[in-house]
Amino acid sequence: MRGASERSQAGLVIVLLILSLGSTAYLALEAFRSTSRNRAAAESIVRDNARLAGQELVRRGGYEVAYYGFSPALRAIVFRSRQDPEAPLPLPSEIAATSNARQKSGLTLADAAFVMSLPRGLHHSSPNLSAAEGTWLGDAILADIVKQKPADGDVPVIQRNDGGRQETFAYMIISDGTSRVVAALRSDPRRYGEWIRRAYERQPLLPVALGNGTLTNDALFVDLRDGAGAVLFRAGDHFDPQLGIEERANDPTGTLDGLKLRASVTREAIPRMVVGGLPVSRVPQLLLSLCISVALLGAAIFQLQRERALVRLRSDFVSSVSHELRTPLTQIRMFAETLRLDRVRSPEERRRSIVIIDQEARRLAQLVENILLFSQGERGGLRVNRHPVEINPLVADAVESFGPIARAKNVVVITELSDPAVLDVDADAVRQILLNLLDNSVKYGPAGQRITVTTSRQSKAFRIAVRDQGPGIPQDERDSIWKKFRRLDRDLETHRAGTGIGLALVMELMILHGGRAWVDPVSGGGACFNVEFPLPDEPGTDINLPATGSAS
Repeated sequence: MRGASERSQAGLVIVLLILSLGSTAYLALEAFRSTSRNRAAAESIVRDNARLAGQELVRRGGYEVAYYGFSPALRAIVFRSRQDPEAPLPLPSEIAATSNARQKSGLTLADAAFVMSLPRGLHHSSPNLSAAEGTWLGDAILADIVKQKPADGDVPVIQRNDGGRQETFAYMIISDGTSRVVAALRSDPRRYGEWIRRAYERQPLLPVALGNGTLTNDALFVDLRDGAGAVLFRAGDHFDPQLGIEERANDPTGTLDGLKLRASVTREAIPRMVVGGLPVSRVPQLLLSLCISVALLGAAIFQLQRERALVRLRSDFVSSVSHELRTPLTQIRMFAETLRLDRVRSPEERRRSIVIIDQEARRLAQLVENILLFSQGERGGLRVNRHPVEINPLVADAVESFGPIARAKNVVVITELSDPAVLDVDADAVRQILLNLLDNSVKYGPAGQRITVTTSRQSKAFRIAVRDQGPGIPQDERDSIWKKFRRLDRDLETHRAGTGIGLALVMELMILHGGRAWVDPVSGGGACFNVEFPLPDEPGTDINLPATGSAS
């Protein structure tokens, strides 16, 4: 019931975390959509202002060309025609030679002149305008007059594309009380550049109210091109396609109709045009926060899984410890009760009962010591009290104290102690390390095996090795056996008891000594557990003990 409840609570936590992640993702998506909408609206405002400036340039440029250029030039043509009605019209450049400054300036826009009397009467033109072109122009002007009904003094425009070359024909109806005539000029839009520039420089293209009058034409890029792509006018350094417009010019006068208009606002000027400027994209921050949320969810799930695994390990640990404690206690109680009730049948049986009680008491004491040390390590309170110790006598004493437990399993422990040395260690910790290694070998090895304990001096360390004749350690588990609560997979379903803290305690004590622990395979079967203690920089006086080879 408790396990099911814990699984249910963990599942609920995971569901809540997933819902939290979903909520975070939804909020991030809504923030992204809101930012995108705000940015799209701000960009639309900037493009509208660029269009407003571009069309204002077209409007002003059209009036500049039509009423300050064509209008006085057309009047000069009519004046010249009335001086000699029968003579052909000279070229506009020749007429300009005898005109005033304003008329002369307008005549530079044209390359051909045309005059026709109304109603349809005689027409004559410059030498470079053929008869066929004159006939076409006369018909086109009459049709346009019927369509637009222009008043005298207006300057309507007729556009024609002649083999890819755009031509503009501006005309004007002039009455003198007795007659009405139509004067016309043929012009090429590529001559309009200076006239458009005058309109551009006259005053800002954007309304003064926009940006409190701080937005001058320096904040704009504008250019006009003809149908062939030739630039008629350009102002500004760089066209911004993201915030600019490209469209056909719409000129009320018709003079600049059909030209290609491009306009954009510089990004430096946008904050003066849109409060706060363009909203900055928050996609990187949103993606980062979402990734962090996913990572936190993964970490939380991982931690929950670890917590469940730890709970399971602790449960197994409690079960194993209970079993480990129950076995020696049962033995002690049974033989103690036998002695108390005097049920022994011979002095030999009495001696055997006392020996078993002593063996199980030693075993119980070692288990309790392991648990106490492990508990200190869990609380971070495990410490070692190091002082110079002759290591070989300490190893021999630990092996001797383990003798009764080994004999109970008919195990022979051989010591091969050489290279005497004095180490700066905690004697009790070293004894516990060796007892745990011996207990591990006896517990998982066969009855009647032979265990060898050796000591040896290495280049910078002193090694103690415990070699057994057990089943050995699989290569892929030689590192994991030193972890807390870890037992070999092959032992989990067997009758062998174990707490999973003995080797973990060995590793922790070795780390506190600045040493290391590892396991090697043994040819022919078995395992060799090694621990190495660092030798002091200035080793003390070695004890010249003879190598021993005793059995316990």
